[in-house]
Amino acid sequence: MRCPNCATDISETQGYVKLVDEMNEALNFLEGHPALGGGTVFTINDLLWYSVQEVCKRGYCRLCKGEIDLHYTPENYKKYKELFDEEIKQIEPGLKTFARISVPYADHFGEPWKFDHVEYWGELSIVIFRGMNFDKYYDIRNWERLQGVEASSRSFEELIINIADEVKKLFGNFSEENFLTEKEKENHRAENPFFFVKCKDKPNCSQMKHNRSYMMVTDAEINRRWFKWFVKTPYGKKNWAETYKEALSWKDK
Repeated sequence: MRCPNCATDISETQGYVKLVDEMNEALNFLEGHPALGGGTVFTINDLLWYSVQEVCKRGYCRLCKGEIDLHYTPENYKKYKELFDEEIKQIEPGLKTFARISVPYADHFGEPWKFDHVEYWGELSIVIFRGMNFDKYYDIRNWERLQGVEASSRSFEELIINIADEVKKLFGNFSEENFLTEKEKENHRAENPFFFVKCKDKPNCSQMKHNRSYMMVTDAEINRRWFKWFVKTPYGKKNWAETYKEALSWKDK
């Protein structure tokens, strides 16, 4: 169906609007995720790296010297035994699965590299609060970046959606609300963080004041609570628990 005024395919327009809506939902999810600091100190732009690449039908971008990198697998080792053996000699014993070699694309696939389409590639970091004082959450020096997720797609909108899906899969489908205690949730339902008081000398103006009855929980503390949960997950145990043993002993304020 086409718009009678501009001949635009309305179904295509509606599809794109839906895609943008999904991207914005993904961005809102990421901004509020405790693994990304809750959106107060870091924005998505601070933690996201992305690039636009011309790739072949196999997903390889334009080549440097016509070569591609191959990681160690039993199949690759069987085909390039001599090259891998030479590489394995130069790394620590027992780490042969980290070996990587470079071979000509044309030799490996039997045809030269040829442009097929454009892809967006992205990497999103996560963060943990390593400071001693939760009230210093605003100081970027108290935060440490860790490897997060990778994703790709043929559009930027889909890239953001795919990154959000990967975050949900590895770091939990959470918002900061999920890591509040029941007492804190009850308090937040009853109290506002600020209230307004009329200025005596300026009748038409009000002054915003902090509500001391409101239980303030900083992004730093929420992040710590999340990380204590994360290092107990199968993925967290495998990749981070040994490095961050002290995380299990972190105390709430």
